[in-house]
Amino acid sequence: MGTPKADLCEAVMGLRELFPTWWKAWGDLVDDVCTDVYEEWSSPELMNVWDERVVKEALFARFGLNDFCAWHYQAAKSKSRMAAHAALQLRLRMNLVKLICRFL
Repeated sequence: MGTPKADLCEAVMGLRELFPTWWKAWGDLVDDVCTDVYEEWSSPELMNVWDERVVKEALFARFGLNDFCAWHYQAAKSKSRMAAHAALQLRLRMNLVKLICRFL
């Protein structure tokens, strides 16, 4: 069973208090995100909405997360393709070396 996301956010804020020189920026970022989400959820449009899909869509729209997720997915896909390409190149080089050695 995984750790709930809220617990991870709380841990980052706690680490900011324990180790401010290392965790201050991340703790401040978590504070900002929590505040923004609270303000959006307290807005008249979402105040009494309990449908998780509606709230998620509103938050994604407010913070531009659809664009970010699309970029992240594309970046991960590109990184995966580059790794596959590098592995293929390495494999081809090894096979080429074996082929050359066979004829020597």
